[in-house]
Amino acid sequence: MTDPQQNPILERWLDEHWYGRATCPAGHGEWRLSPTMSFMPGFAVTESGPKIVHENGFTFVVLTCTDCGYVALIDSQSISAG
Repeated sequence: MTDPQQNPILERWLDEHWYGRATCPAGHGEWRLSPTMSFMPGFAVTESGPKIVHENGFTFVVLTCTDCGYVALIDSQSISAG
């Protein structure tokens, strides 16, 4: 979960890395930054079938188009590295 102090950092990163006006595939350009970060676990294929492997997962920031609900995911490691 992000805290309110992280939002300016995330917004600054987006301003620096989303050149021009980023649009969703439908052509809309208004985005909402989610107040929380999300986590997606990784998966491994084993002899007994797929298995969730949390240590192979990643944390990401969620941006949602305010017009159509399209979702863009930004890997948080990219933000912390940049």
